[in-house]
Amino acid sequence: MYPYASIYQTAMERLQGGAVELSFRLLNDHRTDLRRYSVPTANEVGALMVGGDVDEANARDIIIRLTNGYFQCVSPLHSAYAPLHYVLIFPDGRNGWHDGIPLNGFQWDGFGFIQDDENAVGGKCGSTHITMLQFYAYILQHHINKEWILRAGRLLQQFIVDAYACTEQNRLKFIRENQRQLHCDLYNGLQDALNAGDVFGNDIGQKMILPSSFQDGERAMGQLYQDAMARVRKFGKPNLFVTFTCNPKWKEITNALLPGQIAKDRPDLVTRVFNLKLDALLKDIKDSVLGNVIAKIWVIEFQKRGLPHAHILLILDELSKLRTAEDYDSMVSAEILDPICHPKAYEMVTSCMVHGPCGPDFFNTQCME
Repeated sequence: MYPYASIYQTAMERLQGGAVELSFRLLNDHRTDLRRYSVPTANEVGALMVGGDVDEANARDIIIRLTNGYFQCVSPLHSAYAPLHYVLIFPDGRNGWHDGIPLNGFQWDGFGFIQDDENAVGGKCGSTHITMLQFYAYILQHHINKEWILRAGRLLQQFIVDAYACTEQNRLKFIRENQRQLHCDLYNGLQDALNAGDVFGNDIGQKMILPSSFQDGERAMGQLYQDAMARVRKFGKPNLFVTFTCNPKWKEITNALLPGQIAKDRPDLVTRVFNLKLDALLKDIKDSVLGNVIAKIWVIEFQKRGLPHAHILLILDELSKLRTAEDYDSMVSAEILDPICHPKAYEMVTSCMVHGPCGPDFFNTQCME
């Protein structure tokens, strides 16, 4: 961080003056659903995104102290935020993401930047500048002689969570400043306010409209729900419910870990392998491994133990529907198979589908309650 060492005070310089008084700002919202934010079982870093009526500029208290003693707030969208906050990840003090980074001979392929001098235009959207998402995705790639980023452990987890939060904040900032392009004036009428449930005068006013392209927004969730219900209305109710959970012991994960690492140290690797495995499963489903599928719906969530998890609903045609007990037994098994006749299936079930240890010597396990 040498470019900033002469501008800002370091922690050692700050402590040389004696005791330092610290103050904390705690944000509490009694409307928060405590069940949603219960303590996870995985040893990982998480973050709470402050929203609602909180001013964007004051959503984070990121304050640094200049050498002259004055304090200065730093926006997470500033180019100096990353090197000042994550000195070990940016040891040379190079700038983080900022608006206006040109591609200049590089092309975005969905996972990273590749050299493309002949077609040095924009990414898939035709942009000539690097977006924040593309920048952080490139940082998280495995680079030769730059493995210190992926060896940061819990600091890497914090960096990934912070990068996601900054990216979402940048998207919300763009949406807020481009409300006219979203035709938000169409939603400010009295009838629209009543339809939205704003029956009190204090609740009616100028609102920020989130488009359906914003993930996890109200419009995006409503659109996905309507799409799912449209498929059920046309093809009938689902016939199969398939769950697919990431396994941190997949050889694709364990073989790619750096020396001394475990799966939780590389959330980027875990999610990438899970996505590839999920694509392979969806391809097998398309190839009729479970019957002739005429429609499918799936959603991905992250469990409390930190692993991605997919729920898949399949709608089969009339010839592939399960109607008898024999049909279900041919597809669903709830037994430990013979280790001699089915060694691979036996190893998979005993290692992934059976928990332990339990019994009289382990009264603290959940199954012994």
